[in-house]
Amino acid sequence: MYSYKSGIPLSDQAAGGFDAGTNLLQLAPSPSYAEQLACALTKPLPGEYAIMRSTNERASEVIDQFRTAGADKHFVGMVDTVTRFIY
Repeated sequence: MYSYKSGIPLSDQAAGGFDAGTNLLQLAPSPSYAEQLACALTKPLPGEYAIMRSTNERASEVIDQFRTAGADKHFVGMVDTVTRFIY
C-alpha cells in the first residue's frame, strides 16, 4: 500500500502522508485556497477514482476545478448537496 502526500511539509512530516482509502474532511474559510487543496489531495491517480461532496458550490463547478488540476472528470464522482443532483 502507498501513501499520498498533501504537499504541506508540516502536515506530511507529522502524519507521514495519507493511506489509500483514507477519508478526509477539510474545513476552511472561503478565501483560503481550500478548493485547490481539496483537488490536490483527492485528484485520482491513473486507475483510481475520487468521490467529492460539495456543500457550497455546484457539482459542475467542482468538476471544472478537478479538470483544471489535471483530473479526468470520468474518474471523479460528485455528491452535490447544493443543487440536490447526484453526478
